[in-house]
Amino acid sequence: MGVVSKGGQYQVIIGSDVASVYRPLTEMCDLKEGTASGQEPAA
Repeated sequence: MGVVSKGGQYQVIIGSDVASVYRPLTEMCDLKEGTASGQEPAA
């Protein structure tokens, strides 16, 4: 639905279709679920 750029970062606005976009995007980018950077969360 859109993209917001601020402070050198980008936010992609998906809207109500998050479920149909999230999993393919994490697989394509080799990210792990639940993390923003693909790295394990700190303990």
